[in-house]
Amino acid sequence: MRVTLALFAPLLLLLAPRADAGRTLWVGPRPVWLATEVGLPDGPVMPSLGQALAAARDGDTIVVPGGEHGGELVVEASVRILGFGRSELPRLHKRLVIRADDVLVDRLALAAATPSAVLVDGAARTTIRRCELRRATEGLHLVDATDARIEDNLFERVNRAIFIDGGEGHRVSGNLIHHAAMYAVEVSGACDVVLERNQLRRPDWTGVVVHSGAQVIARDNLIVGGDVGFSIQTDDNLLSGNVVQAAGRGVLVGVSPRGVDPTARHATGFLDAVDGGPTLHPRGNRLLDNRMQACRNEGILLRGALDTIVEGNTVRGGLHGLVLMSAASGNRVVRNDVSDVSRAGAAVVGSSGNELGDLPSVRLINAPGNALQRCGEVTEGGPGYDLPDPPRAPLGGGRLLLFGDLHTHSLLSDGCTTPAEILTYARDVLGLPFCALSDHGEVLDRQPGRWPGLNRTCIEQSLPGRFVAIPGYEVTYPVFWDGHYNVYYPHDRGLLHRAPYDDYTGLSPTETFTPARLLQALRDEDTDALVVRHHFGPTQDYWLDAPEDPELVPLTEICSVHGIFAGDQDLDTNGNDRRYEGLPHNGSVRQGLEAGRVFGIVASSDSHYGYPADRGMLAVLSDGVDIESLFEAMRARRTYGTTGAPIELGFTVNGAPMGSVLELAPAAVVQAEVTGTATIVSLELLRDGQVVALGAVDGVRAQLTYADASAPVPGRRYRVRALQQDGQAAWSSPVWFEPPAPLRADPARSLDRERMALMLYAASLRAWHKLPLGRLDGLSPAQALADPTTRPLALELWAGWVASAQTVNELAVELGLTDRGLSGRVVDRWHKRWGGQLPVTVAQVNPVLDLGAMAAVLGVELP
Repeated sequence: MRVTLALFAPLLLLLAPRADAGRTLWVGPRPVWLATEVGLPDGPVMPSLGQALAAARDGDTIVVPGGEHGGELVVEASVRILGFGRSELPRLHKRLVIRADDVLVDRLALAAATPSAVLVDGAARTTIRRCELRRATEGLHLVDATDARIEDNLFERVNRAIFIDGGEGHRVSGNLIHHAAMYAVEVSGACDVVLERNQLRRPDWTGVVVHSGAQVIARDNLIVGGDVGFSIQTDDNLLSGNVVQAAGRGVLVGVSPRGVDPTARHATGFLDAVDGGPTLHPRGNRLLDNRMQACRNEGILLRGALDTIVEGNTVRGGLHGLVLMSAASGNRVVRNDVSDVSRAGAAVVGSSGNELGDLPSVRLINAPGNALQRCGEVTEGGPGYDLPDPPRAPLGGGRLLLFGDLHTHSLLSDGCTTPAEILTYARDVLGLPFCALSDHGEVLDRQPGRWPGLNRTCIEQSLPGRFVAIPGYEVTYPVFWDGHYNVYYPHDRGLLHRAPYDDYTGLSPTETFTPARLLQALRDEDTDALVVRHHFGPTQDYWLDAPEDPELVPLTEICSVHGIFAGDQDLDTNGNDRRYEGLPHNGSVRQGLEAGRVFGIVASSDSHYGYPADRGMLAVLSDGVDIESLFEAMRARRTYGTTGAPIELGFTVNGAPMGSVLELAPAAVVQAEVTGTATIVSLELLRDGQVVALGAVDGVRAQLTYADASAPVPGRRYRVRALQQDGQAAWSSPVWFEPPAPLRADPARSLDRERMALMLYAASLRAWHKLPLGRLDGLSPAQALADPTTRPLALELWAGWVASAQTVNELAVELGLTDRGLSGRVVDRWHKRWGGQLPVTVAQVNPVLDLGAMAAVLGVELP
């Protein structure tokens, strides 16, 4: 009795009589043990939570028992919803929508998969506390709400845990947010928001992002991990007493317009110039008494920020304590405690008019007119003036070891910084000797000046013998089939290609429908292109169907911001990006090697936020710091990938460097050595995918020598991987002995990609004519979508068809997808993301398609 009373004391307090007390509605019969032991008030019994909500009046209390609860859950009255249970919280599997004022939700478990577990739609004084919100696209979404209280909740594995979209007066306190796939907390267009005493652990991207006119006070919060602790993109915010640990950077103030979701209701306009400075300059923010520990790059980054006060903060570890760049001006940076940084206390790049004091050292890069007081060593010069000399590669035959990034996105496609800012950050902040721009070709193709502008920027930012900027683009085929391919050129004369269908454009018969046709076009053009596989598909047949050309496609990306795709169970994240959660993960590097493919291993960031080499970096064993040497080394596969740390790794077989293809020999002698950035946990040698030897570890160093007792046989391959105590890792490219011919798909199961694309479009047309068209009857999709009076209805009808599982299954059978080992969930997601957009985008991009020619290719009669 005493234990039960203690357990339910909070519930008893909530159920105590109030002046405005209404009824107590019980969902399901009251448990005997609760009625007899606790003595809660009696009241009507409702068969379901949905019916209780429908019957509720202002002032009522709804008591929800443990167990499963479904149905439509809309709160239209001012009620209290209280959960109880001896061993578990009540679990709601439908979204809870709150539209009434003065609603309290206490002790519920909410797990709606999409779009959000709880939606507060314009309501005032909502309280959500002691709830658990798991595995939803959004945990809690506040839309134009006011004075909400979000207290002591648990959010776990949610894309965006808390999204405050407009409104004012919210208090978010005492919450634990674990492993948000995007942002733990996003505040857009809302004022007077207080975030305090929250713990945000392992956000994949950003802990707290504030944009589109929002104003926030954040104090005494803890953020562990992620790319950025706080991203502040608006004016007059206060950060005080917060702790950020082990993030890419602790605090970012300032970003250009595409740093926010372009679909957000409060988002500002976009920057369409080929290359220009950021148009947002956050002003008047205050960063006081915060602590940044073990951040990978810098503690505080002011990018284009104005009049910021940075005072009393502590920074321990990283490359720099603070970085000011992109015309940051009027900022006051004083009385901060910075130590244990590897490059400088502060770096000021392309910025003037700032006051800096009390720093151990300052680097000024193209930054005149700043006032420095009580600072230690100060160095000054132009772009790249103090780039460190690259080290010699371990076991590299005297070659240089060059770290860099091949995969970044800028404002020219879907990134949030200019091309020049990305390259400047890579060169002058990180000290990298090379970096590539790889915006989406489908977006670069929209305006004639974008691709030439990207090439021009690479030329302007390169420094002979010191820094190489590589022009490239990403060809975005559907990830679940053909994957993505990044194309790079050693000059500014390369031609731009794009995929026929993706998030940005529609199907066009003139495009490179398939990777095979892309590679053939690049061979025909003879432009010295180099291609890297990225987002190789998770289907079982990816490596069997992917085109093989080791000269043109010598490299494959093993990790990026999306996760680790090595195929090693103890390392793989299966993609931090929730788009891959639950999908079969067969398109790994391991599977590609087992299929007989010959490729080198690299890693890159795929950063869309202007942070090169974050969570993905490659190393190249190069003869020089020039684009010709880099391309020669990459074609020879003298590369390896890391999770973002500059781990120095050497690996040879019979004296030949990583990436080599050797003739059969009587024996194989393997040597490897590594110098890490943290304590080494293991250095492992893998022979044909199996660990056969471990290196001797001594702190941050490890060495391995292994003489294989068995003579090499055709197809044998060796590679090494190194793991650090801090979770960072490195993977070498393999060395092969006479690799066999690659495995290919059974022709009976292989689909012609062009035929598949046309079939998909034809199937969508047939589906259109199955719809109850009403007043659209007799119109083609193109006609219905082109007319403003019929377009809304056409889109609504099409969306309804896409949502039909039966139709998805019909389409899967029609396309032969079910014969390829794909689950229904994969088919459904693949179709919704790609197929469902085709009729709309085709009509927008090319409304005059020759459907007769398509029908002839398909051998079918279109309706």
